[in-house]
Amino acid sequence: MIDLQHPMILPFFVQIGLTFIVLLRLAYCRVSAFRAEGGMAEIRKNGFPTRAVNASDNLKNQFEIPVLFYALCLFCFMSGISWVVLTVLAWIYVGLRIFHAIIHCGPNIIFPWRFGSFVLSCNVLLIMFVMICLRVF
Repeated sequence: MIDLQHPMILPFFVQIGLTFIVLLRLAYCRVSAFRAEGGMAEIRKNGFPTRAVNASDNLKNQFEIPVLFYALCLFCFMSGISWVVLTVLAWIYVGLRIFHAIIHCGPNIIFPWRFGSFVLSCNVLLIMFVMICLRVF
């Protein structure tokens, strides 16, 4: 049974919530484009606008590296690992992912903002993984 009072449960659900927010952003961008472009025929001809493509790409990103975050969180929930430092790292990871999504779905400034937040979030996740491995093995 998962402890619903586990300190990492909130960052876990905030990251899931981010995925839904990006999904809603994508829906808004696509529906807006559909209305502005005059239907599907024009979109097929010209493609979706950049803001819709970026939202779509970011939604795909939410199902790549964050899946490892979910797996680590679930492992911590099931094994009872609940260090303060892991919780802090989880919040840092989620904060970086939120920042990444804002940049990706907004101005899309790749260097240094989007790329930097991606690399930092991956490093935070790697640190979490190593800490958990050191504890388990």
